[in-house]
Amino acid sequence: MNFARLEWLVAIRRRRAFVLNIIVPFALVAALAAGNAPTVHTAVVCAVLFAFFGTFGSAIPLVRDAETGRLTALLQAGANPSSLLVQRVLVGAGIDVLHLLPAVAILAFAYRGTAAPLLICLPAALIAANTLGTWVAAITRSIGESALVSSVAALTLLHVGGVFRTPVPNTWSAAIEPFSPFKYLHESLVTAVGSSATATATATATGVFVALASVGTVAIGAPRIARSLRVGRR
Repeated sequence: MNFARLEWLVAIRRRRAFVLNIIVPFALVAALAAGNAPTVHTAVVCAVLFAFFGTFGSAIPLVRDAETGRLTALLQAGANPSSLLVQRVLVGAGIDVLHLLPAVAILAFAYRGTAAPLLICLPAALIAANTLGTWVAAITRSIGESALVSSVAALTLLHVGGVFRTPVPNTWSAAIEPFSPFKYLHESLVTAVGSSATATATATATGVFVALASVGTVAIGAPRIARSLRVGRR
């Protein structure tokens, strides 16, 4: 079942939502640039914005599909849970990239930093954010719950990734920092706004690996996720 194509068509044909999802992040980033916000603060705000964008954009529609019975109908029609959910994560991340590209363009234009690492780390981080949203949807029972848990989960990973503070070397927080996909998103944003060149090729590759590994958790846990989404909405 080509669920990926279906999701692309639905997203593109919802023109009002598609345009709004482009305008809102673009306007926020443009406001930061026009207001001459400090580069450090700009990187933090954009990291939070992009992480929330992917997490909310994955969790809430999945909960809505479960509540309306769309997910159950697809599974009853013979869709494989692993294939369906992994396709959803990857397509969702791809759509998010399209939504955020204009914001990235204004960021690169305004700050004149090195945007190349961000063009790799952003899709990777959005894959991880969509993965996070999938797991949030599996453990929540309403759109309100999923929004609340998405906020907490994304902020936790942002904090763990050193977005809000630099971990003290040789501590447990420094040891777990590399496992947060949002660490590499933040580093690439810092490089993009010209604050410093922190996004090395090794860090970028590690960010991609962490993001793809996160998708693997959805593939492995897909039957449990699907069962939770179906049973929890009866």
